[in-house]
This record gives sequence, C-alpha cells and structure tokens, in this order.
Amino acid sequence: MYPPGQPYPQYPGYPAQAPYPYPSQGGYPWPVAHDGYPYGAYQGYYGYVPYTGPELAGYGRRAVSYLVDLVITVVLGTLCVTAWVAVMTQVEAAYSGEPPVWTILLMLLVYPLSFAVVFLYRWLPHAGSGKTLGKRLAGIRLVKETTGQSVGKGASAGRELIYFAVAYMTCIGIFIDLLWPLWDDKNQTLHDKAISGIVIRD
Repeated sequence: MYPPGQPYPQYPGYPAQAPYPYPSQGGYPWPVAHDGYPYGAYQGYYGYVPYTGPELAGYGRRAVSYLVDLVITVVLGTLCVTAWVAVMTQVEAAYSGEPPVWTILLMLLVYPLSFAVVFLYRWLPHAGSGKTLGKRLAGIRLVKETTGQSVGKGASAGRELIYFAVAYMTCIGIFIDLLWPLWDDKNQTLHDKAISGIVIRD
C-alpha cells in the first residue's frame, strides 16, 4: 500500500502515472435542486450535516401567517353556519309543524360543509404557490425540502388532514404541533415533517 497522493513506483519503459484523485475531506457535494439551491442534509462519516438551503421562515413570520389564516378560516366557517341558520329560519317559518326530512339532512351537512370550505382554503394554495393569504402577508411559502418546488396536491392534502387531526382530535396536540418549530433545526411543524416540507422566506 502506498500513501494517498503519492505516485506509484515506476519501472523502465512505462510512462509515469498521475496520483489517484482521492476525494477531499469534505466528501461528496450536496444535492442541488432544480433552481440551484441545495436542500436537505445527508449522513456522512461524521454524522448529520446541518441544513444549508434557502433561508427558513422564522417563528415570528410563521406565527403571523397562522393567526391571519386562523381569522380567515373562522370567518369562512362562521359564514357557513350563518347561511345554515338563515335557511333553517326560513324552513321553520314555512313549516309550522314537523319539519321535512331534508331539513335534518341539511343540519347534518353544515359541519362537513364548513370543514370542506376551510380545508379547500388551506389545501389548494399550499399545493400550488405554497402561499395562503397569511403566508403572502408574512412573505413566506411552503416548498418540498428535497426539490424546492411546490409540494403538490397529494402531499398538501395529507399535510392538511394531519393538521386537522392534530388540531381537532386532541386537546394538547395542536399546541405541540405549532410550538414544534421553536426547537426544530428546520423550523418545521409536525405536519410539515409528515410530507418533508419546509417553509422558507419568499
């Protein structure tokens, strides 16, 4: 065995051989996304390599975005319930006796309808531009960590379903999810991690 970088011994009649190009200490280069930004990290000989991609959205901007979107979704849900109350008021005025069966179905549909409206508000903007109205105001957007592109409709739908599951099926889960970026090295919530998404400065 010969030390790296040293030429091999030469024999008469054979041309000199150049030293073998050993890789540098830094290892292999980072994966690069289509827009030129490096994303993510890899496991090398020395363990985890810190994130070196585009500037991540700080917690303050994410909080502003969340509060704006929360107000908007509350307004949308309230409008759905208000419309339902107005319809039911007219029904009660028209039917002084027992209300028809379709009114019961209407009562059962008001909550799924409210959920669908709020879900669409979050799902489609995140799947396309990565920006709800709250994120536009805060100057941030959601992208796929590995490519820097939009997460797509499938991943966006999964992200929102996880968000709603955590938010509405547990008492403390929503607080853990929204506070998670405070100690996460990529400022991700749990529903971000589920689809390998990150929120960056726009």
